[in-house]
Amino acid sequence: MVEAMTRDPPTLEMIKNNEPAVRNDLVLLFSSQDNASLLSPDGKEKLRNATLEIVRKIVAAEGGEAKNVENVYFTSFVIQ
Repeated sequence: MVEAMTRDPPTLEMIKNNEPAVRNDLVLLFSSQDNASLLSPDGKEKLRNATLEIVRKIVAAEGGEAKNVENVYFTSFVIQ
């Protein structure tokens, strides 16, 4: 599970309103990952950074400020 962090209420609404696009892009990103790379902390950090960039990109495409998405966090992580 992924959680986005923002202190900006309009950005939070924008993320919620675009949840299908966010989910789609994240599923595509996550499904393209190599399990071996995700076993290391560095691999997880790279994935977290890529996840943040995707959420920021969607916010920016909707006219929001990408920088208002401060971070993303994995609240659970399962490798199958």
